[in-house]
Amino acid sequence: MSPAAPARSPTSNRSSYAWVPFTPTNTSFPREDQQQQQQRRALFVAHLPFSALVPFLKQHQLVSGILRVNKRNRSDAYVFCDDLNADIYICGSRDRNRALEGDVVAIKLVEVDRVIREKQEKEQAKIARNNGQPIVRKPDEEDEKEIMFGGEEDVDKVKPKYCGIVVAILERAQSQVFSGTLGLTRPSSRRPRKDGDMAADDDDHSVKSDSSPRIVWFKPTDKRVPLIAIPVEQAPQGFLENNQQFENRLFLGSIKRWPITSLHPFGVLENELGHVHDIVVQFRAILADNNFSFEPFADPVMGCLPSTPWVCSDAVIRSRLDLRAIRTITISHNGVLDNALSIKQKSDNIYEVGFHVADLAAFVMPHSTIDREAKARAAAVYLYESAPLWPEKLLNECTNLVACSTRLAFSVIWKIDQSGKVIDTWYGKTVIKSHGVLTTNEVQDILDGNGVPSHINLQDHEKPLWEDDINVLYSLSQNLKQARRRNGAMFLVKQTLDISVDGNGHPTTIKLAARLPADDIVDEFSILANTGVAHKISSYFPEHALLQSQAPPNERKLRELSQYLRGLGYTINPSTAQSLQQTVDAIENDAAKKVVTTLVLKTMSPSKFFCIGKFDINRYHHYSLNAPLYTQFTCPSRSYADVIVHRQLEAVLAGDKRFYLENEVIQKIARHCNVKGQSADNAREQAQHLFMSQYLARMRGSSTATAHEAIVVGVQDQAFDVIVPGLGLERRIHVINLPLETFKYNPADGVLHLFWKPGVATADTMAEQADAMAELEDDEEDEDDEDLAQLSPTTSAPPSTNTDHLISDAVHELSVKSVSSPPSAGQSFTKKRPRSMSLRVVEGENPWTSQQDCTIPDESRQVIRPFDYIRVVITSDPDRSPPLIRVLAANPFV
Repeated sequence: MSPAAPARSPTSNRSSYAWVPFTPTNTSFPREDQQQQQQRRALFVAHLPFSALVPFLKQHQLVSGILRVNKRNRSDAYVFCDDLNADIYICGSRDRNRALEGDVVAIKLVEVDRVIREKQEKEQAKIARNNGQPIVRKPDEEDEKEIMFGGEEDVDKVKPKYCGIVVAILERAQSQVFSGTLGLTRPSSRRPRKDGDMAADDDDHSVKSDSSPRIVWFKPTDKRVPLIAIPVEQAPQGFLENNQQFENRLFLGSIKRWPITSLHPFGVLENELGHVHDIVVQFRAILADNNFSFEPFADPVMGCLPSTPWVCSDAVIRSRLDLRAIRTITISHNGVLDNALSIKQKSDNIYEVGFHVADLAAFVMPHSTIDREAKARAAAVYLYESAPLWPEKLLNECTNLVACSTRLAFSVIWKIDQSGKVIDTWYGKTVIKSHGVLTTNEVQDILDGNGVPSHINLQDHEKPLWEDDINVLYSLSQNLKQARRRNGAMFLVKQTLDISVDGNGHPTTIKLAARLPADDIVDEFSILANTGVAHKISSYFPEHALLQSQAPPNERKLRELSQYLRGLGYTINPSTAQSLQQTVDAIENDAAKKVVTTLVLKTMSPSKFFCIGKFDINRYHHYSLNAPLYTQFTCPSRSYADVIVHRQLEAVLAGDKRFYLENEVIQKIARHCNVKGQSADNAREQAQHLFMSQYLARMRGSSTATAHEAIVVGVQDQAFDVIVPGLGLERRIHVINLPLETFKYNPADGVLHLFWKPGVATADTMAEQADAMAELEDDEEDEDDEDLAQLSPTTSAPPSTNTDHLISDAVHELSVKSVSSPPSAGQSFTKKRPRSMSLRVVEGENPWTSQQDCTIPDESRQVIRPFDYIRVVITSDPDRSPPLIRVLAANPFV
């Protein structure tokens, strides 16, 4: 911490979670006198008092939900309303009425046509003020991150079903802080202001009569959060004299009040994190922006832990089924030690399979200090800097299913035949002792015939028994998986990255993670256990069971995607999850299948926890699993919702007449867990983004960019979307960021013509020229098409007299990788061989000839078509917050 930073910790109390209405904190700020207050006009409507809201909400005159701000167009916001089972569109900052991302808000519904009409009138007024010219906003990194069929609905193209205005903030995360930087002037004040500009209303706060500043500006990293005015007294020492020295330092700030007369909120600096170059600082900023605490657990929480070393008492053992003598194997995935499996053969065709989950709830009393803390955290995030759900001491010494230690478990035990048919199921509390811990990679080694790893201390006669257990469990898991496939489940999943990091937190390798067959063992038995527990608790607690559902995909997006792919030669059937899976499976080209899968997943809805008594039965269904009832039971160390499910199952088995929480409270917990689960996913994605930017920066060396191959997945009038397969990057490339003479979009063909400036590199001349030369050298290496996949860049360059001509020829083939009809043996060197084959399978198109027409050297013109390969250059800047990764089309004519 900088000596100039405030002394208090930013997050020691951040995780407190209370069911109370939002009330601004009273904090001392510079205020104008009463006369000035009266003169300032109101920019927002005052929030309704909480006492007035309750009857309006009960009578459905107002509705409520969680607000989310559009990342790409931050003037738009949405509130998903459970009562309406739909989004409510909130237009502009006035209608949002000072609500922030993640706030639970009360909404008054308004006429949709009126909102759209007023929005259009505002846009027309802006054009009129701009001398009749449309105002073109230069795209930022958020515009580049979202590709077609992703993100929020564009209200200019799809009319919203509901519109509303925020009339009150019901709940806000307590002690919420944001990472960001400090500035002496507000960014918007650097441009000329017109009379009547709303931004002018804040300027009275900025400067005293003697021209010295009264406030400084906190610019949050998350652009969905507004600029925050900070009292100048809180500025770090030396900031006013030389604020440029603080440009790369990250702080934590919070909002304390937001009067109706101010465009911006007022807040305080909570802490200084440090320099943006420090990876620990970057990760703490990620955690803070996603409302996770990186501070140690407080003493009252640690005081709830059992004394260690923990020993299971005889009384506890007698109250449970003792399975310690049964060979049980813990299978660890990403370091999670919550699950273990056991298997015994009961007869020639019948097996007894036990799925054992760490009984964490046995150590956490409801309503205790540690329970309240875990409820507030709701989810665990393990990054380079982590925010655990539970103290590591509890996990390591009491609950993790480590080898050779007695542990309490909640078990599901099936009698199951070889075909995967479940004959009988038992649920109950057990005591187990894991005989060893295997990672999924080690399980895969056993399946591959490489034997049990050496760290498992076994006698020679025991090793075949372990191998038999793993192989039988895998066989049964495959039968379960095939049964789910026959029953209509969908198996499309998003590709993830496998990142290796050194001791200093720097990524050494990044590659797409490969899914192992061994992963199916835990996955399939987890799904079987979760499904069974869902049926068990919902039949006993039909008003209180905590389940998980997944709504059907966005029907419009999926329908438009189907039509779009049909024009490129691919057919998907979106009528059911099963038909969708089957038609994607039928795509033979693996690269095309991955692209189609990526686009299909853009249309999917997220899974959500919910309380069964608060929704109609038609909303219980889980779309991807095609399961009428489902819950999450198997990962209590990472998810608080799982602990609630454990308690409900325990109450069912004990025959309790009622559950200790009312369904309204359970629904609030479910909603909070959904928010925190999404925040955890966001934090992991941002961590991957940080690692990727560092990796690319180190990879490029002294260059400013690196060249890669990408697939065009969509084309718009001023942009096109690409996927970089080797890195899993999805980006939108805007023509305004390319060195073009001009461009032309052909809506009939759905293609974009780029007219490049010859010799002007997009990002790095050396990288782009080297890329063209590499293409050239690839062509010289070998004319045999069987070697296309192993092209070598080591061949000597051709004579200098031909170099320019050969580079021009080489850029002609930047879109192509292999050919449907290879060139004849008699073709000369200047008859170019494609580098990458298009994924288009349009009837009547020849991939060889049609793609050669996509680069026209005489006109410096490149034709961008969906599902063609192109070359891109990637720039990265890890030393900013957030880190920047930009993907741009390489100029073929440098």
